[in-house]
Formats: sequence, structure tokens, C-alpha cells
Amino acid sequence: MAGRRKKSEETPELAAGDDAPALPTESVSTETGADHPATALPEPDVAPPADPPDLHAGGPQQDVPDSEPTPETEQPPAPRPPEDVPPARSGNPLLLVLGGVVAAFFGFALAQVVPNGWPLEATGRQLSEFDARLTAQDRKLSELAPDSELAERLATLEARLAGLADPQDGIEALRIELENLKQSIGVPGPELDALKAEVADLRNELAAVPREASQELEALRAAAQAEREAAEARTAALRADAEATARSAVARGAVLRIQAALDAGGAFDAALGDLALAGVDVPAALATHAQGVPTMARLQADFPDAARAALAAAHVPDADAPLTQRLGSFLKAQTGMRSVTPRDGDEPDAILSRAEAALSKADLAATLAELDTLPSEAAVSMADWRMQADARAQAGAALATLAAELNAN
Repeated sequence: MAGRRKKSEETPELAAGDDAPALPTESVSTETGADHPATALPEPDVAPPADPPDLHAGGPQQDVPDSEPTPETEQPPAPRPPEDVPPARSGNPLLLVLGGVVAAFFGFALAQVVPNGWPLEATGRQLSEFDARLTAQDRKLSELAPDSELAERLATLEARLAGLADPQDGIEALRIELENLKQSIGVPGPELDALKAEVADLRNELAAVPREASQELEALRAAAQAEREAAEARTAALRADAEATARSAVARGAVLRIQAALDAGGAFDAALGDLALAGVDVPAALATHAQGVPTMARLQADFPDAARAALAAAHVPDADAPLTQRLGSFLKAQTGMRSVTPRDGDEPDAILSRAEAALSKADLAATLAELDTLPSEAAVSMADWRMQADARAQAGAALATLAAELNAN
């Protein structure tokens, strides 16, 4: 017995205070032995608190004997009926229901832990204390004022929910607008057609740009080629003109040198070489007499002797001529008498007088023309002078023709 009482006294008590939880509303049965019926505890008429009691707080777990019978204990005094407590006006009844469920759970668990009964004397005292605490808690809960701010907020939310329009109307409007957008996207409008046409035009223009650029480039190349060819032609022409001018200058210089050689009676073969280098064809009359021809002064000086020889040959009388004629011819031949002034007639003296007058004027061509009319005997006598005069006349005529050609170019 002493051991069992000691174990009963070691049963932990729940901590006293205002926060002590109430026991479950179900009845608790304890067994006192095989011959003692279980005592039913009165059920409190107050809702359990929100937080469940912690049965294991404040001390070690109670050791319950397994084999020894529970000793008889005195019946605990019946708990006083709870006072009428006004219903709690808490704003959250869900907490009360949850507290009752938790208390029932712990009551069931307690019955499983102590299946052979609880020391009834200690249990009665604890139940009395729990009852007092529950009464105090109910009194405090009844004194709590309702949460006016929470109620006001709840009323505001309800008003806002009531004022909201039916969402189906908005959904239907959105659906209609979506269908319209789908139709407008699926069916191209005039603006889209115009935009497509503009894009096509831009593509065509962009495609035409390389072709136009290529054509312009080809045109520029052709123009550049033509300009280059024209420039080359102009350059060639200028070069040719310069060369021609140089050749012409060389040729004119050669002509002047030949003319000077003719006047001086010197050779002009070097000048003929310059004519050839200048691209001028050298006349044969000049090439034949390249070593020089008699001067005009020499021809004029040699003409009287040649004329007298010609007259002498022409004054040989015939054997059948009268004596007076034969005597006059002999005197002329011996004395060398001839006319020095030009006179008319076809006699050799008259012809020679006119030829000498032309020669004095440096008209070699007229002189030679008069000499062509001499009788053969007189012409043979003037053959040497005539050859020299012909050489000068031919060279002078060729040089005059060449100078005229060069001046014409």
C-alpha cells in the first residue's frame, strides 16, 4: 500500500493558472477494482478552450502499476454545478470547436495510457481545480468585447463583394472582342494590301538597283575607255604633229641650206641627208648635183666667151656665098664682134643678145629658152656652158618645188 500511495503522490499536477485547459466534455471512467463500479464524473457545461492541455508538462511521466490492484479510495465530492455563464460572444467560434476536438483527443489518449484507473482522490481534486479554472476562463471569455474593427472590415468586404458585377458579363465581352480580333487578323484589310504592294514595290526597286548600278558602271567604263582612247588619239596626234613640225622644220632648214649652197656653188649632200631623215623624198635633180652647181655669177661671167664661140661657128661662110658676104663673116669671126643689146631677129647674134639680156636679170630659164633657137653649129659651141646652166636650172627648179610642198604642209 505504501508503494502504491507513493506512486499516486508522484502523479504530476498540471500547472495552475488562467491558461489551464479544460478536460474533455466526455465522461471519464476509472476502475477501482473488480468489486467497485466506475464513478462517472459530471460533464462540464462550458466549451473547451482553444489550446489543448499538455499532460506531460511540469514533471516526469506517471508510472502506472500493471499487476497490483488499484487500492480503494474515497469517493471524491461531487463537483458543484457550473454557474450559468453567458454565451461567449467571441468573434471566432471555430477556435472553441477546435479546442473541444483537441480535448476529446487527449481524453481518449489518457484513457489508453491509464487503462486500470486513476487514483480517484487526486483525480477528484484535479477535476475540481479544472472546473474552477474553466469557470474562470468562461467568465473571462464572456467579458471579452467583440472585435468591432474585424466586424467592420468583414462588413466592408461583404459590401464590396455585393457591389461587384457579374464576371460572366466581362468574360463574354472579352470573348467577343477576341473573336473580332481573330477575324480582323485573318481577313486582310485594304491597309494590309497597300502595305504589301508597297513592300513589293520596294523589293522591285531594290532588285533594280544592282542592274541600274551595273548598267551605269558599264556606261562609265565605256565612257572611260572612249575617253582614254580619245586621249591616246589626241596624244598620238599631238606627237605626230610635233614630229611633223620637227620634220618640217628640219626639211625647211635643209632647203635653206641647199639654197645657200646653190648660191655659193658649194656641196649640199649633208642637207639632202637631213631631208631624208625628215621623211622628205629627195628630188633626183638635187641628188644628181649634190656636190654643187655653178653659181649665177659664174654663168654670167662665162656667157660672153661662149657666145663669141657660138658666133664664130655660126659665121663660117659657105663656099658658094658671094665674096662680100664671106669677107664680112671672116672679119666678125676674127674681131669677135657681137651685139650687147637685145635686138630682134633670128640671127645667132640677135638670139645671143636676147639670151645675155635675160641672163643679166638672173632669168636662167628665159636664157635657156633663147638658146634653144640657135642653129646647130652655134648650139654645139655653147654645149659646155649650156650643161652647166642646165644643172643649175634643174637644181633650182627642184628646190623651188620642194619648198612649195613644205610650205603647203
